Amino acid sequence: MIKFFKNIMIMIVLLCTTCLSSYLIDVKLNTNKISDITDIVFIGHSNIQHSLNDSLISKKLNAKCTNYGAGGQSLFWTVISAKKHKLQGVNNFIISLDEVTYTTGDKTFNRSGSHNMSYYKNFLSLNDWLALINMDLKFSLKSLFVLPKPTLNFIGNFTKGKLPFYDGLTKFNRNKIINTDDKILHDFIKDNPTSNFVIIKSSFHPNYYKNEKYIKNVQHLANRLNTFRKYNNTLVLDYGHFLKNDSLFMDHSHLNYKGAEILSNEVAEILIKTEFFKNQ
Repeated sequence: MIKFFKNIMIMIVLLCTTCLSSYLIDVKLNTNKISDITDIVFIGHSNIQHSLNDSLISKKLNAKCTNYGAGGQSLFWTVISAKKHKLQGVNNFIISLDEVTYTTGDKTFNRSGSHNMSYYKNFLSLNDWLALINMDLKFSLKSLFVLPKPTLNFIGNFTKGKLPFYDGLTKFNRNKIINTDDKILHDFIKDNPTSNFVIIKSSFHPNYYKNEKYIKNVQHLANRLNTFRKYNNTLVLDYGHFLKNDSLFMDHSHLNYKGAEILSNEVAEILIKTEFFKNQ
């Protein structure tokens, strides 16, 4: 019996040592990376992934921009990704916020959440863990045993949408119940007063706004966008009604490559005119 408990203790010590080593390597690897640094990152779920052409905007701004939009990424994991970017020296963030953002809190702890955990586990603060436990205790307990990847990489990329127009939301974004808040993003902005943030609402198809069951979500988003206007280091851009033609959309909330080109040019022009990233 003593031998059994001894073996258990050895396994626990080895596991703790492995986790601690992984954490130290990962954080050290991602701290103040000085080569091949990105000036501006775009982060969020699939709407920004299909909306902002990073190559086009890079040329317009004469800066290195990278779109790390990832399908199904919740706001929680978007901010944890931003924390990792910040450690690498990135100081400028364009972050997607729209109606879908507030109805996909469950994506923090579903299958895509597990994928995010392996990339970003070492960048969770104590408050992040507490928020995660409050959202889903089972997922949080299982995540304690997830071995993170010590890597400089991020989930996401710009994707040129080429699907034919579908007059509706994708099947993964049909939830109309507001089930998450944006406190984690407010906290990140307040904790990084020397960084620059653009909160962007990309274009939705006009038929989305005609759908009665989404009216509450539209009003909720408008109210939440206004709460970010108080920060001196934050610019809020609402392009929800900017594009209207079917030929620019894949569905109610995703632009195709034609719509992305138009929106990307518009965003780049605004950033140039306002000189928002002039110190990037």
